[in-house]
Amino acid sequence: MNTDCNEKVEYGFLLIDLNDDGNPEVFQTVSGTQMCYGKYGCETTAFFKNEKGEWNISNSWIGCFEIKILPSVNNSYHDIQLSSGWDDNLPVWRWNGKLYELFAKENYDRTDDHSNKGEENEGNDQISGNSIEATNQVRSWIESLGKRDFQAAYNLMTPSLSKSYAIFTSTNRYGGIVKTNIHSVETVSSSGCNYVVVASYDSYDPSNRDGKFTERFSVNNCSGDWQITNIKNISVEYYR
Repeated sequence: MNTDCNEKVEYGFLLIDLNDDGNPEVFQTVSGTQMCYGKYGCETTAFFKNEKGEWNISNSWIGCFEIKILPSVNNSYHDIQLSSGWDDNLPVWRWNGKLYELFAKENYDRTDDHSNKGEENEGNDQISGNSIEATNQVRSWIESLGKRDFQAAYNLMTPSLSKSYAIFTSTNRYGGIVKTNIHSVETVSSSGCNYVVVASYDSYDPSNRDGKFTERFSVNNCSGDWQITNIKNISVEYYR
């Protein structure tokens, strides 16, 4: 049961050894409805063990995929492609030491029509621009919390996620935060109007505990307005 959407979901798991060390990494798929998991009703999450033997989320993609392992290796891990079975224009994902990031998009020539290629370039520019907008949405949310501008942060989220303003600003949620410091914010994947952003930031909260939070944000502009629809913790390092 997904408690965020109050619906039943189906889980699937795929074990793949991506760095040839004999210990497989784990890819988890969760299938539900579009309300919870975007346009394709499915989500794929990659789990990797760190040097301490702890499992952490490296990537999360909207959609369910066949993982294709490429012979090329970078930072000890194979490059991969994600195949959904309906698109032969597969992007290449490369390990950067912390997560898989989009490295290159294979161009399978379907036509020599230069006007079509121009339209494709325009589409790629739009995707890039939207990825920046998704990143900025999360950055603004974190910065608003640090400035104690809770109304601005609240307005960046969907009502189903933020609940009531009173709950959002309670010290049990975000109301105790007095300062934030951003380490990184990056859009790591996208599908249609849905984007996944990973952010790492310090949160100073005298009412609870100070710490470094790494979180995964689901962001979309499907309705025309940018909104944060889901937030999941990847890791927390408490300072006190």
